[in-house]
Amino acid sequence: MERHEVAWRRGVLAAMMAAAGVFLIGGERAKAAREPEIIGQETVIYLDGKDDISVRGDDIQSVAYSSGSTDVASVTQSGTVTPVKEGIAKIQARVTYGGEGKLQTKELSYDLQVIDRSTNYFQYQSGRVTGLTTKGKQLKEVHIPGYYGNTKVTAVQENVFDNNQVVEKVFLSDCLEYLDYCNWEDEECTSSIFDDCSNLKELHIGGGLKNLGYLKNISSLEKITVHPGNQHFQVKENVLFSGDTLVCYPGGRADASYTVPENVVKIEDYAFSGALRLTKVKFTDHLKYIGASAFQKTGLVEVRLPLEINLGANAFGDCSKLDKAILPNKLEASGGVFKNCDALKTVIVPNTAMEIYGGNFYGCSSLEGFQITDGKSQFVAKDDVLFKDYGSTLAVYPMGKKNTSYTVPSGTATIQREAFASAENLKKIKLNSSLEWIEYRAFEDCKSLAGIRIPRKAHLGDDPEQCFWGCRNLKEIKVDAKNRNYSSVQGVLLDKTKGILYCYPQAKKAKSYGVPKNVYLIGKYAFADNRYLQKVTIGKKVKKIEKLSFLRAKALRQAVLPTKLEFIESGAFSDCTKLQKIVIPGKVKTLSATAFSGCTALKEAVVGKSVKYVRRGAFQDCKSLRKLTFKGKKWIDWLDHDSVFYKAGSKSYGKLAVYVPKCTAKQRTKCRKALKTAGLHRKAKIKFAKK
Repeated sequence: MERHEVAWRRGVLAAMMAAAGVFLIGGERAKAAREPEIIGQETVIYLDGKDDISVRGDDIQSVAYSSGSTDVASVTQSGTVTPVKEGIAKIQARVTYGGEGKLQTKELSYDLQVIDRSTNYFQYQSGRVTGLTTKGKQLKEVHIPGYYGNTKVTAVQENVFDNNQVVEKVFLSDCLEYLDYCNWEDEECTSSIFDDCSNLKELHIGGGLKNLGYLKNISSLEKITVHPGNQHFQVKENVLFSGDTLVCYPGGRADASYTVPENVVKIEDYAFSGALRLTKVKFTDHLKYIGASAFQKTGLVEVRLPLEINLGANAFGDCSKLDKAILPNKLEASGGVFKNCDALKTVIVPNTAMEIYGGNFYGCSSLEGFQITDGKSQFVAKDDVLFKDYGSTLAVYPMGKKNTSYTVPSGTATIQREAFASAENLKKIKLNSSLEWIEYRAFEDCKSLAGIRIPRKAHLGDDPEQCFWGCRNLKEIKVDAKNRNYSSVQGVLLDKTKGILYCYPQAKKAKSYGVPKNVYLIGKYAFADNRYLQKVTIGKKVKKIEKLSFLRAKALRQAVLPTKLEFIESGAFSDCTKLQKIVIPGKVKTLSATAFSGCTALKEAVVGKSVKYVRRGAFQDCKSLRKLTFKGKKWIDWLDHDSVFYKAGSKSYGKLAVYVPKCTAKQRTKCRKALKTAGLHRKAKIKFAKK
């Protein structure tokens, strides 16, 4: 090839690369030189703060900083900006840059506003904003400072802006790294510092922010901006992203429809929540996950989901206008994907569907049936009820059906978990004799159901006590005499040997009840929410009361516990608001967390001699407590949390007396400190047993 042709081709290539902003230097590929720019500048700083700026660019030879108003703010040659008084100053940088023989000079500047001291508006602790002062709560425009004194502000604690109805704009400094108190690298955080900020319209994210928590239900939010230097977040068409994750669609956007970009793989929890004007959203097949409450309380009218997608709990919950939903292959998220969508009438099930659970339609009071797309499917609809496994499993009973009774058809072997959840119109459900399995919370919140009979082959899964959770009008549970797993005594569900008490119906009207003599275990939730039982005598063989066994048994005044009882699990008697006295037997070693929390009428408690541990919240909110006696022979430092006695005796702290075992003088000091650390009020009287 001729030399002039080679030179010509090289010239064409150079021109093409120059047009693309790419140059050949020493035979290597290089990008166009970056023009100098000031980075790190805060346009607003406080009198008790500072700022550190610098100049970024290629081939910078020198930088000279100056202030146009040194009486307002000064700047050192290292780039530290220091406020002097309130006002506006122009901060300037004279930059010399370029290679040898091609030096250039450029003047850069920005306007800086210096305002009042930040401590007049913010409360701090260890580099975190922990709260707003009274004056701070009146601000419509909030600038989170980068520094107070020489301390860098890197985080804003949760609850700082909760229920703030005034703030309209929030500007986050470049120093700020985290919103919320969590260590985002180690913990999963779910809270938002902007909960119920009903007038927040703008959020401006600084260059250093790494994680901002969740922007929940901010229906007023119209605008989000991100500093161009931020490496974690980007804004496209006023929607916030983090890589391939859609983080926040501003709830105040006026658009009625939105198409999720092709590159998005995940929609973050709460991302669209509160977008009341949004009526339609289009998803792509690239999308693999929609987070919890992602579309909660939006204006969506119709949802067409990709066939292959994972859904978080409550993903479309409380969408009051949602009329139609086309489901994916799996609808198995716990917590109700369409919970309380009370206008939902049409649900289309694809013929390729694999899993659909009734709890995902909890509270869908208009849902009366399902449609299955054409083609061979394992799902079938019988009398508007959805069955799977070609009819052998009852999958979902539509919550909006007006029928007051329903007979499970013959041939049905399984009632799937949550299948009848929130079917509030049903007063009677007749189970077929061939039924074999009734899964977890199958009849949850069937609030009109008065009674039920368990057939001879039926098994209630791993948690029999939760099958009838929330059946507030259930008066009795009957069991076929030939059932090998369960029995019924006076309408109470027990295992076949009558050793485990599973369920005492919530509407059983007896005022007193004696636990059968063979019972050794009270199951979790067993007496929960019963509103008639006033006295329970627990049999001598009972060794364990499982968690939440008597939760919200609000008529219960007296519980007689057996001497052989060994375990009282967490929340066992929590929120029994009429319980007046409790004596904890001598074999109980641990008083579990929240065991008697919320027992607001409890006046006296006696803790047995064997108790070695009292867990968090054990007597929390026992506001009427007047006498608490520890029967042990010596003091043991068993209080493990500062909430053990939170608000205990709060109706009159001075009348609360705590009787503790005998102690040496040194132990008494330790005992008093331990009780106070566990939340005992300073006015409560501590009385030591005599030697």
